[in-house]
Amino acid sequence: MRRALPAAVMSAAGLGLVLTFKTSPAVSGTRVATKAPSAQPSAAAPPTSAEVASSTPGATAVTVGPRPPSTPVVATAAAPPKPTAATVPIATAAGATSAGSGTFAGETMETRFGPIQVQVTLQSGKIVDVVELQVPNDRRRSIAINNAAGPILREEVLQAQSANIDTVSGATVTSDAYAQSLQAALDQAHFAG
Repeated sequence: MRRALPAAVMSAAGLGLVLTFKTSPAVSGTRVATKAPSAQPSAAAPPTSAEVASSTPGATAVTVGPRPPSTPVVATAAAPPKPTAATVPIATAAGATSAGSGTFAGETMETRFGPIQVQVTLQSGKIVDVVELQVPNDRRRSIAINNAAGPILREEVLQAQSANIDTVSGATVTSDAYAQSLQAALDQAHFAG
């Protein structure tokens, strides 16, 4: 009985504290938005979720429950990178014909990890080869990701016969940029797929 009274008092006090706990308005109902990654890291403080959602066209905002104050409010997700420079088609010996044959280089897609560019070879209206012209190669991790994802993405393209391919797990940024560069090459070839 000696321990029961202090335990009951402590339990009641703890319950009272929990019930009177209030979250700050900035944390409760936090909006997390996806945002295209910047090519260069910014030294400024990260934008608020409201700034991201209102200034990013096509941003997807998601409302989540309360978070502890130590957790960042804004999370950036890998959004498809934007093209920065177009390349001209590379003609094969046969050249591009109305039958849908030739070799075409896609746009160079700048990602936060580096540039990605692919080249597609079409023969009689079918995709017969895809080659990576540029991939990030300045970090060991980037090299490992590209070495693993490249062959998978190539097989996906050859099987799908389009740029509508699945994202490789662990290589989302690479997969998205690969697909966008490929689509640019297919657009140059007027490939309907």
